[in-house]
Amino acid sequence: FMPERYTSAATARYPCILKAAVGTWGSDMCIARSSQEAEAFLARRPGAEMLLQELVPGRLELSTTLLLVDGAIYDAVCTLYEYDREEYVWPDANELGHGCQSVQEQHLKIMEAFCRATPG
Repeated sequence: FMPERYTSAATARYPCILKAAVGTWGSDMCIARSSQEAEAFLARRPGAEMLLQELVPGRLELSTTLLLVDGAIYDAVCTLYEYDREEYVWPDANELGHGCQSVQEQHLKIMEAFCRATPG
């Protein structure tokens, strides 16, 4: 499952999430509940490349980090986090716990195919 990506605040379905298009480790993000909120957030970041996408609610978050060598997965670490609310932007939520998870081989194959097909 990949969250739907929107091309404009006017065509997005709300609530949605706005975040930097390249990794910022969770900083400079917001949950927008209307096109007006999204436009106001974007106006405070002129020239910034931002990503507007579907908000996927849930208290649980799986975070997988991949070590790639020439496009192939060399190692993977997966952490399951639990937060105190269904909709959140980290770090504006309280973490209730976390733990390591294994990654199923079939999921690693899907991620590897995705990484090989995605430049950068």
